[in-house]
Amino acid sequence: MALEKLLPANRNLVYDAGNFLGIVPYLSVPGPGHFKLTSDFASIGLGFGTALGVAKARPDETTVLVIGDGGFLMTMGELETVVREDLPLVVVLMERLRLWRRAALPQDARLPVAKSVFPDVDYAPIAEAFGFQAATIRSLDDLQKLRAAAGQAGRAALPRLQLNAAIGRPPS
Repeated sequence: MALEKLLPANRNLVYDAGNFLGIVPYLSVPGPGHFKLTSDFASIGLGFGTALGVAKARPDETTVLVIGDGGFLMTMGELETVVREDLPLVVVLMERLRLWRRAALPQDARLPVAKSVFPDVDYAPIAEAFGFQAATIRSLDDLQKLRAAAGQAGRAALPRLQLNAAIGRPPS
């Protein structure tokens, strides 16, 4: 809900597929034409390309991409496209440190999940190297740091929201 207040009201919202989709009711848009869910066939990684298209087609509005770390890892090279094309895009990275479904099913069957778990990489400096304003958010206080930057930038921004990392990691 704090992120809802921080983002521009007149926005387009693009969601990649992932376990973070529970936040959909908490982020609003001006109307149905401003919302795109890219979870066809439960595929991750389709959101970034869709968000690029929406941002290019609507340069006078901010487009917000909500993407998980799995989909982001597959498509983060597009950060360069956003900056090169000067697109009004905010990438909200919802980090769980694992491919949720790929880890939950083996874990439930007491099988190894190591191949479905990601290291805790700080993507903020990577995004900054491409020209984004970036921040790692682990608390509501951290989110407030973005308020000033969001008001100034209006273009390429990447808040990395870490979603309860203790739950995101499987037991050792």
